[in-house]
Amino acid sequence: MRWAAILVASAIAFVTAGPASAQDAAPETDPLNHAYAVYMGSGLYVSSERSVFVFRVAPRIKLRSAEEHPFGIGLRINATFGVYDLEPNDFRNLEIPEQLGTFALVPGVEFPVVLGEDWTLTPFVDAGVATDTEIHDETFVLGLGLRSRAKWQDTRHTYLLWNEFIYARNSSTSVSPTDDYTLFRTDFEMRGLVRYRMGERPFDLGLLAELQFFFDTVLVDIPLGEPVSIRYRWDLGLTTGSTEPWKPLKKYITAPRLGVSYRSGEGDSSIRINILFRN
Repeated sequence: MRWAAILVASAIAFVTAGPASAQDAAPETDPLNHAYAVYMGSGLYVSSERSVFVFRVAPRIKLRSAEEHPFGIGLRINATFGVYDLEPNDFRNLEIPEQLGTFALVPGVEFPVVLGEDWTLTPFVDAGVATDTEIHDETFVLGLGLRSRAKWQDTRHTYLLWNEFIYARNSSTSVSPTDDYTLFRTDFEMRGLVRYRMGERPFDLGLLAELQFFFDTVLVDIPLGEPVSIRYRWDLGLTTGSTEPWKPLKKYITAPRLGVSYRSGEGDSSIRINILFRN
C-alpha cells in the first residue's frame, strides 16, 4: 500500500506538469534569478565572473491540523540571504560581510491533505519579493505546485520519500529578465543509521538521496568552469537531527535536520550544506 501511494504521488506530479513550452527552452539561472535560489537551496551561484553564496531557510508553521480536518493549513516562510564574492578565508576567519548582496522573502500557504496512513499530499502557492542591493534591482517571485510525503519504518530505520512538482517564476521590470522553470524532484531519506543522544533528546544520522528533473533545459553557471545545460542531476549525502519532531519555539516551528551532500549531473557538481525543515 505504501509503495502504491508513492507511485500515485509521482504520477499526479507528472500529470499536473503538462507539456514544456518551446519559448522557455533554456532559461538562464544566475544570482539574479531569485526563483531558482528560493527553491533549489543554499549554495554557490556564479554569473558574469562574480559569485554569490546563497543561504536558504524555509521554516513551516502549522495553522490547522490535517489529521483533525478535511485539509490542514500551514504557513511556509521561504527566505534567502546572498553574499557576493565570498572567499574561503572568510569562512576560516569567521568574517561577517558588511552587507547582504541579495535577499528574498517569499511566504506561502500550503494545504496538506491526509490520503492514507503516513501519506500526505500538499498543494501550495508562494509569492513574495527579492532584491539585489548592489544593482538596486527588485523582483517578484511566484511559486506553486504540489508536494507529497510517504513514510514507513522497520524495527530500526525510518524511511521517508518526498515528491515535489514546482513551477517558479522570477519577474522584474528593470534589470533582471523574466525567467521561469518547471521541476520535478524526488527525495529519499533513510534515518536511524546511527543513533546518539544530546542531553535527554535522541538524535540520529541518516542517508539522503535526491533526483531533480527539469522539464525545460536549464543553463547553470558553475564555479571555475563553463556554463552547462542540465535536464537532471542527483544528490547523495548524510543528514542528522532529532529522531522525534522537536519544536524549540513552542509548538509552531520544528527544528531542522542538518546535512551535507554531493551534487552531480551533466557537468554540474558541488558540495552542498542542507538545512531541511521537514519531518
